[in-house]
Amino acid sequence: AYQGVIGPAYTSLSAEQKEMIRDYQAGGGKASVFAEKSGATGLNAELLPASEKTSANGKTTEAQVLAEIISLAPAATRVELELGTPNHVLANVTSVQDGGKLVVHLLNYDQAPVAGLKLKLVLGKDFQRLAGRKPTLFSPDSTSLAFQKLQWRGSTLEATLPSIDSYSVVVLQ
Repeated sequence: AYQGVIGPAYTSLSAEQKEMIRDYQAGGGKASVFAEKSGATGLNAELLPASEKTSANGKTTEAQVLAEIISLAPAATRVELELGTPNHVLANVTSVQDGGKLVVHLLNYDQAPVAGLKLKLVLGKDFQRLAGRKPTLFSPDSTSLAFQKLQWRGSTLEATLPSIDSYSVVVLQ
C-alpha cells in the first residue's frame, strides 16, 4: 500500500477516480489533490483534500504541497527554491551512476533571467554520503559560474546561484 497519494486537478478526475480516492481516505490513506485556481501564483493551483476545499491556513500553496510531500516521504532527497519575486524556475533532482551522483536541473521559464536564486538541497537517507562535498555549477548561459553563497548545514546544501537565463545544472558527487 502507498503511504499517500498526490493527484492531479480534482476537476479532471472521473467520478470513479474520485470515489477511489474517497475510499482510499476512508481506509486511512492520505490523499491530496490539486485544483486549478486562476489567480494563484507558483504552482497555479491550490492544495485540496480530495473530499472538500479547505482554507490555506495562512500557508502558501507551495508550502502546503511541500509539507504534504515531506509527510509522505520524510527521508527522501528534495530540492527547494526561493526567490523574493514570483518566478517560473523548475527544479528536478536526478540520481545517476547508481546513486553516486546527484544532478539538479534548473529550468527558467521566464523570459528574463532570474538572479539570486536560493537553492536548498536536502539529502535523503540514501545520499547522506554526499553531504559536505563541493557541488559544481554548469550552465550554457555563462562560461564562468560560481555560487554566490554556499554552505552545508548537516545534510542540507544551501547555495545561492548568481543568475539563470534559461538552464543551469548543479552536480554533487
